[in-house]
Amino acid sequence: MVAPILSRNWGLADRFTFNETADSITQSTYLLGVHSGNYVFENVLPPKPWVDNFGWYMEVPGVQEQVIAGLKQNKTKRILIREPASGNRFDLGVCLPQNVMNYVKDNYITTESSLEGIEVWQRKS
Repeated sequence: MVAPILSRNWGLADRFTFNETADSITQSTYLLGVHSGNYVFENVLPPKPWVDNFGWYMEVPGVQEQVIAGLKQNKTKRILIREPASGNRFDLGVCLPQNVMNYVKDNYITTESSLEGIEVWQRKS
């Protein structure tokens, strides 16, 4: 029962990380819409305050402002943003917080997009 599955998936990348940018996650990289387990896989701590990508939580009054303050204070160099999925507004991976996105667009520039729907935003000089 296991042999067909094992033989089909042997040697493939694991499903929890993204290949092209995972090895470049550093302490000054913020993940927005990207699985936060990638911090663990790359053995780095996320920028503070760390807020996981729960759309409903980002809509709690003051949370987006805390995230923006953390990005400013930590001088976060890069933000990896996954293209939002379709679905109900507060489903995982669907909602991108508007205030945080406005801050990103004002203070960062898009430098690349990966095949996995992830944009890399670099802090403006």
